[in-house]
Amino acid sequence: MSDLYEKQIEILVDYFKKAEAEKTDFKLGIEIEHLILHKEDLKAVTFFEKKGIENILKTMLVNGNWEPVYENEYLVGLNGKQSYITLEPGGQFEISINPLAEVSKIQEIYYSFLEEIIPILEDYSYYLTAVGYQPESLINDIPLLPKERYRYMYKYFQEKGKFAYNMMKGTASIHISIDYHDEDDYIKKTTVANNLTPLIYSTFANTPFFEGEINDSDSIRSIIWDNCDRQRCHFNKFNQGYRAYAEFILNTPPILVKKDGQLVYTAEKPFKEILDPQDYTMEELRHILTMVFPPVRTKEYIELRMGDSLPYPFSLGYILFWKGILYNEENLNWLYNKFLHESNVNFDRDFFNLLLQRAREGVDIKERYFLDKIENLVRGGMSPAKIIINNLKQVQKKQALEFCILNNIL
Repeated sequence: MSDLYEKQIEILVDYFKKAEAEKTDFKLGIEIEHLILHKEDLKAVTFFEKKGIENILKTMLVNGNWEPVYENEYLVGLNGKQSYITLEPGGQFEISINPLAEVSKIQEIYYSFLEEIIPILEDYSYYLTAVGYQPESLINDIPLLPKERYRYMYKYFQEKGKFAYNMMKGTASIHISIDYHDEDDYIKKTTVANNLTPLIYSTFANTPFFEGEINDSDSIRSIIWDNCDRQRCHFNKFNQGYRAYAEFILNTPPILVKKDGQLVYTAEKPFKEILDPQDYTMEELRHILTMVFPPVRTKEYIELRMGDSLPYPFSLGYILFWKGILYNEENLNWLYNKFLHESNVNFDRDFFNLLLQRAREGVDIKERYFLDKIENLVRGGMSPAKIIINNLKQVQKKQALEFCILNNIL
């Protein structure tokens, strides 16, 4: 390898090492994407319509709890003291909560967000929903958000997978961030999370519709990601450390880079042809790490991206599930050794129930309430999506989606 390439590797490896955390300081972060829908027909509320997504942000801004984030003349986000609001390319409404050690604290912040936004949406006759894909609107009917980053991505994905635009404008997910202590801990956690990805996709699938039609696959979001941009969305799932992930980053086109505060379109050029070891900033590196989309991603933490958007309180059960698996040394080592020595782990319902039981034992007894919710939701081998599809045999789509409509919980 050239000296330049080794220096580039060193820069990224050093970045990952500096993100290591003491075990006593481990925290959990959560990002939940929501779809805002018209009550009358379940179609997407778009950014530009008269009482659209931007108008909702402006109304929230009046309450005095947020600082505005503009791109040119458009209001595209809000920053708060403990959380912030961002918008995905199709107007998906995402709340990110700053990492905390206790799920009960995350609950308080998320519930206060719901108490603020739901009355606003009620006035507009909108639903706030947590479901993995638009239930009615077709992807071509949803305008792209007016952000330069998304415009460049849209241009790049024009020649990529057939569902790249569906990924951008139609999907909604839940992301969990977890800390790691050192490279050994990082390898264990990423190996376990990557190997559990197919099970998580199917067990927590909450995407019963795709382009207006019933979707009966285990997880349409996994199919969408497989048909988005394979080079950017797939990373070797087993036993990979800092260097391997650094090489993945360097050999993937970042689409765009941030230079002197400006976005620059780089098309198919891989990052190794862009990164100058003598001229880069931490802001540029942070941006680059957001431009790859594997189900288990590394930034200043490990990000688990395989979950469909889930309604409260199941979303908190989901984060607690990962806490009990990955932050409990016994559970982490058991699963790591299992995947290390068994070439074909049977991901049946009994295995998931065992995982759920071990997760329960791996968290404080005061937090187990949220895992009860998850257990009740998926009892009998049913994912959220399958429950909704079964309900459609008896009721209309709006009623079938009822437990995903967050307006109902206040």
